[in-house]
Amino acid sequence: MTAAPGDITGGQGFTSVRFSQELLERVQRRHERFLKGIPNGRRCVLSMCDLSGLDFRQLDFSDGEFIACDFSGADFRGATFRAATIYSARFDGANLGGADFERANLRGATFHDTNLTQTSFVDADLRRAGQINLEELVLTDEAPSTFHGARLRKTKLAGAKLKAADFTAAMLEGTDFKGADLRGTRFKHAAFVEAELRGAYLTDADLRGASFEGVDLDDVDLTLVQTNPKPPSPAEIYRMLDTHQQWLASNGAEGKRADFSLLDLSGHLFQGAMLAAVTFADAILAKADFRKANLAAADLRGANLNGALLDGADLRGADLRDAFVSDDQLATVKTGQLPGVSKLTQTDTDDTN
Repeated sequence: MTAAPGDITGGQGFTSVRFSQELLERVQRRHERFLKGIPNGRRCVLSMCDLSGLDFRQLDFSDGEFIACDFSGADFRGATFRAATIYSARFDGANLGGADFERANLRGATFHDTNLTQTSFVDADLRRAGQINLEELVLTDEAPSTFHGARLRKTKLAGAKLKAADFTAAMLEGTDFKGADLRGTRFKHAAFVEAELRGAYLTDADLRGASFEGVDLDDVDLTLVQTNPKPPSPAEIYRMLDTHQQWLASNGAEGKRADFSLLDLSGHLFQGAMLAAVTFADAILAKADFRKANLAAADLRGANLNGALLDGADLRGADLRDAFVSDDQLATVKTGQLPGVSKLTQTDTDDTN
């Protein structure tokens, strides 16, 4: 449904409307009059509306209300939504660079692959919320706010309520979490780069699979946080690999298969190593050096390979499902069928890669 421009003069808001850019700007002008206390102003109240792909740059919708609206792919650079109610909204693929959502109610929002560079969520509420099924118009089970693959560079989340939020595979570069409620928050495959966590509440937060670079954790209470096991010493790693070579050479009759599951091996040097059939499931391998390593038939399911060097590596028959690895990293590796067996390189996008 698309509303005619004149519809704005009627009721207080819109329901299930596909907005045009013209209608958005008319609504914003009336809302701005409301904010300034000018006669004929009207607060923006939208529910289940489609605003995807629209241009919100520099527009001010502070104190507005947006229930179960779709903002996918929209441009919010420099926009202001202070203290707005934006319940169960979708921002997937949108650009929120420099936008201001301070004290906004964003419960249940999704930010999949969203640009959140320098976005302000200071004191915002991003906890769980019931999701509204737009087709059947019913409220479904509560779901967390999600930031899958989002880019949070210098994003301000100080004091934000993020209990049970999901930051899977998010880039957290210079992100400010000071004093934020991160209880039960999931950070699988997230990359913390010079992020600020002092004063954050991290009880039951899941940091397994997350990588840290330039992050000061000395003043962060990690006693009740789920983290990866302490990694073995370099000497122990080499001993495990020697035993693994015996296992390979004897077809499993001697030695033992190397299992580095869940371990934090960030930055470790594996260049040129024989790692065929090694298990790295859910390991943190950020910035590890695997150049020209033999990883044939290796188990890399769920591994965090953010920034790992893979040039010339042999990944034929390897299992990369749910791994955090980019197409660029895989551009110079050997993939496909492992000679003599039917095993193929497996990824999330193509099991016959």
